[in-house]
Amino acid sequence: MTKLFISYRSLDSAKVDMIVTRLRSLKNDNGTPRYDIWQDKTSIPVGQDWWQAIVQGIIDCDVFVFMISHESVKNINCRAELSYARKRNRPIIPLVLEGEFAFNPVTGKNDVSYWGDMPDEMNDTRAQFLFYEGTSFVNQLNEAVDRLMSLNLRDIPAPEPPDPRNANDATNDTTLIYDRACDYAWRMEFATAEKLFQRLIGWNDELFADDAHDWIVLLRQYQRMVKLDARESVRYKIPKLWEKYVEQFPKPFVAMFDPKGIGDRYIQDSQTNTVSLSHSPPVQQPTKSPPKPTKPQVMTLEQSAASVRKIIGDPFDWCEVPAGKFTYGLDDTERKLDLPAFAMAKYPITYSQFQVFIDDKDGFHDKRWWVGLAQDQSVKPGDQRFKIADHPCERVSWYDAMAFCRWLSFRVGGGYDINDITSWAVRLPTEFEWEKAARGTDGRIYPYGNKFDKNKSNTRDSGIKETTPVTQYPQGESPYGVFDMSGNVWDWCLSHYSNPILDVKGENISFSSLRVLRGGSWFSLNLDARAVNRDYFNPLTRNDYLGFRLCRPGG
Repeated sequence: MTKLFISYRSLDSAKVDMIVTRLRSLKNDNGTPRYDIWQDKTSIPVGQDWWQAIVQGIIDCDVFVFMISHESVKNINCRAELSYARKRNRPIIPLVLEGEFAFNPVTGKNDVSYWGDMPDEMNDTRAQFLFYEGTSFVNQLNEAVDRLMSLNLRDIPAPEPPDPRNANDATNDTTLIYDRACDYAWRMEFATAEKLFQRLIGWNDELFADDAHDWIVLLRQYQRMVKLDARESVRYKIPKLWEKYVEQFPKPFVAMFDPKGIGDRYIQDSQTNTVSLSHSPPVQQPTKSPPKPTKPQVMTLEQSAASVRKIIGDPFDWCEVPAGKFTYGLDDTERKLDLPAFAMAKYPITYSQFQVFIDDKDGFHDKRWWVGLAQDQSVKPGDQRFKIADHPCERVSWYDAMAFCRWLSFRVGGGYDINDITSWAVRLPTEFEWEKAARGTDGRIYPYGNKFDKNKSNTRDSGIKETTPVTQYPQGESPYGVFDMSGNVWDWCLSHYSNPILDVKGENISFSSLRVLRGGSWFSLNLDARAVNRDYFNPLTRNDYLGFRLCRPGG
């Protein structure tokens, strides 16, 4: 089993954690884990010195993975880890995180704007830069690891490097000290963080003294909850402490400080009866009251489709999926599931259809549709890359898609309970509904059969390099007549990635945690575009290969 050391700046942990979770799920052909992952938040034993544990982790690793962001390449801790890995002759894989690079149309390659800040250790012919572009990065990383391991690099003993916590700041650069203090706070190195914040307070620094004072107050409160969290008999005390804690946010320097995810695991949002989202500002009260619960109109599929088309335009239609069993998963995940009847949208929501939601004065910018969702998402919609009417909408987050469903359900049904997703006229499909609509009941691998065909879907193999009209591939439709379930854009699903079974019966619907993606995109390799493949993203994510389609219960 190959041992990977993960080096990253703590403020990038949300992006890094998703990648680490994916890498930990990878298996060898015999079912054993492919990688043994070393990450500071999970791999340092209780009581062991933080820096000594990191040094030992680097010594023990086979490959050193450096998570690149604009800040990590300048971070004193990350650079110290990188420097020691290079001295020990460890192969290095630089992985540029999502949002830290852009496609350069001149060179035809991905590019970053801060090459000048890259540490010297990156200027190495063995350092193969990777860019996080969704699921495709997995194959690239596996290939890079295999290539580097084949070099059989020998360890070069080197003295233990100095602890960066004790590094002298000869210039007394308060910006650097504050940045280091924040980094230690997110790493949960509370004593070191408080020591640095105290230094800024003692100097009465004009820029950072007040923020440093607030940080110390917050850290001490948070540490108290962390101690309670470690003891099952006293965890019941956490919710009341959390209520007082969140009253202090958002701060100018952080929307929410919760590196251990305490809020996600303990706190029920008072409005939605769902788990609150860490690292997001608290939801503001809506400017308009949510619609009062009323009994939704009962419509046939034809009536429902006509109502949707009247609001958002063509193309739109429902494909009926009858009740019954189907084969879910492949190989070790394969099992039979029995679902009630439902209907799946024939096409993904298009650019022009999502634009109706944005342009409606009671649409995207109406706070009613964002209750319990990420508050900052309703400020500005994502800037679509492919602004073509009949192409699928993209750069849409899971929250954007949920708000769209709420808005459209209200418009179509004339009234519904905004907090009861089972009453909505339209919604996102669960992961199981999506797979049945894509595969039918014969266990096929792709919507159109068991063998990949680049002429029946828009994937990287097709060479198109952008989205295509949602009606372009009738030859690639599923057994129920659903289009674009392989390629074009990934479809957001309602389900949690870690426990999708919660959403099958409409139970425990919460508005946080990683969400399932299905179907692959124009950028995906054919393996990622299989109807059996599942992926995930943080629900806040917007990029040019994420879209969605609608579903509705009943036949």
